[in-house]
Amino acid sequence: MKKQITDALTKGLLAGYGGKTDFTKLIRGGFELSASHFDDGDIIYHDEWTRNGGQEIVKVGEEIFTRVYAGGCLKKEELNKVRA
Repeated sequence: MKKQITDALTKGLLAGYGGKTDFTKLIRGGFELSASHFDDGDIIYHDEWTRNGGQEIVKVGEEIFTRVYAGGCLKKEELNKVRA
């Protein structure tokens, strides 16, 4: 099942980059987010993000899975704190 989940998340993400999804703006909890939605009959993929971080949700069969991502870069000083 893990490969199916990864394949579905990749398919949805690539559909967004390929212009095959519907893009919208929405307000969630008072925050403006960008959103992308894709449904090709095999999978349903939904992505919401702001400031380089967000969450993807995908439905494969009757099961729902999610992947969270965060963007940005740590300063060298902050990175060194976790290297100890």
